[in-house]
Amino acid sequence: MLEIPPAVTFYCMIVAFVVFAMILSKVVLQPTQAVLAERAKRTSGALAEATRLQAEARALKDELAATLDRARHAGSAAGEQIRREAEASERQMLEAARADAARTLEEVRARVATESTAARATLQEQAGALAQLAAEKILGRAVAS
Repeated sequence: MLEIPPAVTFYCMIVAFVVFAMILSKVVLQPTQAVLAERAKRTSGALAEATRLQAEARALKDELAATLDRARHAGSAAGEQIRREAEASERQMLEAARADAARTLEEVRARVATESTAARATLQEQAGALAQLAAEKILGRAVAS
């Protein structure tokens, strides 16, 4: 039943409840709260670190792609430069070969003209001698030239 004023045991029970609540709070609740807070801190820190690492990985991937793109362009430009240099070298070689061929052709033409003139002179001399010989054979006597 309910007594007014309450009995001493009621006050003892209230004091015992408060003492046990304080002990329970110090021994169980506060360490548990600390462990849970540390766990939450570690979890959020790990998530933040994972997010930071993912962002860093994306940045490195983009940088790598940009570097590869620059390298491709540089390689392409270098290849184009080498091709242009090779074409210029080829043109120079062809022009040198043409000039050499033209010079050789002129030398051969000059030599042929000289030999042709010499051959004509020789043939004209021989033609006179052959004509005289043929006339002597046909006439049967010596012909004066």
